[in-house]
Amino acid sequence: MTREGAFLADIAEHPDDDAPRLIYADWLEEHGNHARAEFIRTQVALARLTSDSPRRRQLAARARELLGKHGKKWAGAVRPILEEWHFHRGFLDRVTISAANLIKDAEKVFRLWPIRRLRLTGAGGRQAFLAALPSHASITSLDLIANDLTDVVPALATCPALRHLSRLVLSFNPLTDQALATLAEHHFFDSLRELQLVSRISRSRSKQLSRRFGNRLTFTYVREDDHLYCFGTEGRSYWMGGLGHDFTQVLIVLVVRGLQSLFFDLEGNLVATETTPCQGSTPQQGYDSRAAELGLKQAAIHVKRFRTEDGEMLLDSLGSAKDYMEQGPAEDREGILRSLRELWLPQGQFEFTAGNNPWIDRKGEIVAT
Repeated sequence: MTREGAFLADIAEHPDDDAPRLIYADWLEEHGNHARAEFIRTQVALARLTSDSPRRRQLAARARELLGKHGKKWAGAVRPILEEWHFHRGFLDRVTISAANLIKDAEKVFRLWPIRRLRLTGAGGRQAFLAALPSHASITSLDLIANDLTDVVPALATCPALRHLSRLVLSFNPLTDQALATLAEHHFFDSLRELQLVSRISRSRSKQLSRRFGNRLTFTYVREDDHLYCFGTEGRSYWMGGLGHDFTQVLIVLVVRGLQSLFFDLEGNLVATETTPCQGSTPQQGYDSRAAELGLKQAAIHVKRFRTEDGEMLLDSLGSAKDYMEQGPAEDREGILRSLRELWLPQGQFEFTAGNNPWIDRKGEIVAT
């Protein structure tokens, strides 16, 4: 094994420890790879900051700049086999991969990267992907949404790679009643902090699961909090997005009391909100006026799940556009879904190929994709 390979193996085997990452960054610096070293140090520093730290915006901006220039190269040999990937603390941390690619290349993926969060696609009811996970893997979040799995639960409880599992998504799988019974009774699932189930479940089994997991159980599908969503502005009249001053992304949305401006750092964290009257006779005039005040440069922005100030709704998500937009009759539910398919484009940190439709609750929070 090469010296660099030994560093990467150490990082993969100790995913919670920053020390091997920073030692590797020092080694990279000594060997002339200054950008990669800086990126690792920047993301490690970001992970240690509180969400309101004054340093966060600048560090997030620098991390995004480095990732935009070099991210595809850094993802390297595993990039072609992944559908989505996300860097955290300098390394790939969350990935989406097909069952076929996982079975074929699991050793490569987990040897090179400290993967903690795995989302699987295309299993087609087969459980072979579990045997492909290397025993040294330390997965904390497993998302198995819509893989046509029926009796996978007992196999999950005996998989060495899942010994540290704390988040499990089984939504939209036709789980058997026996699988649900195992979920409700097996001690392996005691450590789950989050369990998501959207499936046909008998009332008695639902009550049993609710008693066991309490508020750790949800029947709504929710992507992880640091999943990024892309808001595209061009040709849209429900919001305006772009880049503002002081390393911020800005999203201007129509709410009941006027226009709400939401300010995000370049990691997608909401850092401030401000509600102002809608100036002008149409919403578009209001957006243009507000954008001029903020010096906004229109652009697609990437943000995390968020809640609008005071729980106000994003009007287009509920078919309420008719009262606020001059676009004729309100769309029906099917039409709104077609619109959302175009308007809300889920993205990874810098590239994403498996698209889904976000759903927004009455408080303006994206609760599913």
